[in-house]
Amino acid sequence: MTSGNRARPCRQRPAPPCGAVECPPMENRIVALIRSGREQLVDRFAMRLLETIPQYSRLGGPSLRASIDAFLERLLELTVSDDKRPMEERIAEISRSRTDQGFSPSDFLHATLLAQPVLRDHVRTAGPRDDPDFAREFARIEALLNAVAISAANIFAETVTAQLQSKNDELNRLNQRLLVQEKLLSHEVVGATRALQSANEFNSRVISSLSAGVLVVDAKTRKITLFSGRAEEILGFGAEKALGLDVADAMGCLERAEAERLIATVRQFGKLPLTKMSLATPGGRHRAVYVRAERLFDPEGRPEATVVIFDDVTERELLIDSFSRYVSRDVLQRLLARGELKLEGEKRTCSILFADVRGFSGIAEELRPEQLHELINAYFRVMIAAVSAHGGFIDKFVGDKVMALFASSQDASRDADAALRASLAIQDRIGTLNHERGERGLVPIVVGIGVNTGEVVLGNVGSEERMNFTAIGDAVNIADRLQAIAAGGEVLLGEETARLVEPRFRLVARGPTPIRGRIRKVEVFAIEPHAQA
Repeated sequence: MTSGNRARPCRQRPAPPCGAVECPPMENRIVALIRSGREQLVDRFAMRLLETIPQYSRLGGPSLRASIDAFLERLLELTVSDDKRPMEERIAEISRSRTDQGFSPSDFLHATLLAQPVLRDHVRTAGPRDDPDFAREFARIEALLNAVAISAANIFAETVTAQLQSKNDELNRLNQRLLVQEKLLSHEVVGATRALQSANEFNSRVISSLSAGVLVVDAKTRKITLFSGRAEEILGFGAEKALGLDVADAMGCLERAEAERLIATVRQFGKLPLTKMSLATPGGRHRAVYVRAERLFDPEGRPEATVVIFDDVTERELLIDSFSRYVSRDVLQRLLARGELKLEGEKRTCSILFADVRGFSGIAEELRPEQLHELINAYFRVMIAAVSAHGGFIDKFVGDKVMALFASSQDASRDADAALRASLAIQDRIGTLNHERGERGLVPIVVGIGVNTGEVVLGNVGSEERMNFTAIGDAVNIADRLQAIAAGGEVLLGEETARLVEPRFRLVARGPTPIRGRIRKVEVFAIEPHAQA
């Protein structure tokens, strides 16, 4: 997410301790939907955590599921009660456990932020479509999740701060013992110097061990007094350039106005909440980072310094943000887990499915607009459900024509098998849909399907202004032509697809068949309905 489209914070009265946001009690359909699919939601959350943050595998499956389930229970309680203490206590308990287990602040914050997209996907999949009331209810849940994420960030920061304070106390005790020993040896000055050097080295090791970049700004002069090695990596310039500079001048990766706005926020509120923004490195590359800042005060309560923490947003998250607009989240996670998804185009063997409603134009002429809208949405729901259930993803809708791709496996036969099973599922679900429409006195529909397998270029196509993720190649054209000659209720497939699936399906050879746009005839096969061998 770039700074141009960064989410703006809600306008609200000052937050209570730990960043919690007051929300009125609620009891709505969202809560019922979450409860009814709670086990599935826990499974999905656990899978996303393990895929996004592999370190969570150390907890073990049962322990991780139990922790997620307890978190969901506190969240559900919070939706119907204005008592925030159970949720804050649960977050504090998790924070202590993860800190003791060696998890980084980045890991914990990423895990907390995953709750919203996982819950959104679950509600979008299981909830009603085009229901404004439902959308408003879910917006309240999202606001609640944002409040929980902010509270979690603050609680974890407090836990880490307490841990660092404990280490600092331990260091102070060590310094005291050293001083006593030096006094006994009549070398008080030497002892004090050694203790100071030890403290500086320890603090440097602590800061260097963090996965986030850290810089410290003097409260009076606004000059940078500490600039960690990790900050050099994330921001793209060295400490020798940053140290001693005014923080706004040093942050050339931000617009001057934006840097001044962040500084003003810290001065006014004492902290900068966790914020995702885009920074321009000296090399001209844009990099997405999480930024958080907090002011430190001396014993008299006077501002002493500001600690700014930068955490790199991984390429994995950027890919998810980009591709989840047109690839299902489940398929995307599987592709990312194997490192198979790239932004640029690449050659892949892929199975392509085209489906089209026969005589749709004539049907549309006989229907009122609202009836046509209902029909097309019901048809698309059938297509999306059948394709997703078998590991494919919808590439595009063109009128009533649907193009789907099956390329989530490195085994071409498995992808071809999945495409045919999805085709049979589509025909079965269309039959069910027609039965329901027949009971209401509505006209039925029939669908012709074509499936072909071959080498394509899979990737982004277009320009910077508009870009689509799709497959291009002759195999795509043949799949479309097979769909065009398929009768209603029929599934036709090309020669390569037939070769890959024939042992598992009963096929009928149609022989060499002319198709539009090709000089040579194409070997065509038909699959018998419900004819899996």
